[in-house]
Amino acid sequence: MQKNYANRISELEAPCKWTGNSFKHRRHFYVQRKIQSLIMFTVMVAATSLVTSTTHSQLVQTALAADTITKQSLLTYQNSTYGVSIKYPSTWGVQTGANSPSDTIIDGADVSPPIALDPNAVANFRIAAENLEPSDSRNLDLYLRNAINGYRFNATDFHIDFANTNAHLAGKPAYALVFLDTFNGFPMKTMVMGTFSDKHGNDNNGRFYYVQYTAEASRYDQLLPAVHQMINSFELAVQT
Repeated sequence: MQKNYANRISELEAPCKWTGNSFKHRRHFYVQRKIQSLIMFTVMVAATSLVTSTTHSQLVQTALAADTITKQSLLTYQNSTYGVSIKYPSTWGVQTGANSPSDTIIDGADVSPPIALDPNAVANFRIAAENLEPSDSRNLDLYLRNAINGYRFNATDFHIDFANTNAHLAGKPAYALVFLDTFNGFPMKTMVMGTFSDKHGNDNNGRFYYVQYTAEASRYDQLLPAVHQMINSFELAVQT
């Protein structure tokens, strides 16, 4: 019994009996493993710190850009022909649309951010209108539905982020639509708001006015403070 027990102990200890070179080899192996583990841990900590630092830096840059935008002096764009006015940041550019008296869709103006804030030159804020006919509906929900289907038909990878008829534009009830799509390979985000005006010129047909903000999805929030300023300043002239 004791012999058998002694033999069993020898069998269990056998794999642990290291001699000279074998022990040195194993010791060197474990030292290497510890060094490798330490290096990997150090790299992971450094990478985590870099990601955290980069994310924090991006957030700070976005916040600073937004603060700079809101502190910029504002200029006024006014178009008496179409009865609109808006205040926009002085560093942004305005290009008035070219229209003829017979046009149903009116391209009022495009307001674009400086290239430093829009390096791919795809962002803009548009003021536009549609001349209404007596038979045209004045139903906001129906106009929103038609807008959604129109954008969906012309867009790539179209996806609605937000849509309702509880907004206000120029002090009037308005619809609001935010959607995502892809333009020339760029993931984009667009916000559209629209409202009715009772009349224009010498007739009583009225117009449907809308503003549209489009930007790369990754830069959408950065430019949003300036866009909110423009939307809040948007006014329609009182028609008589």
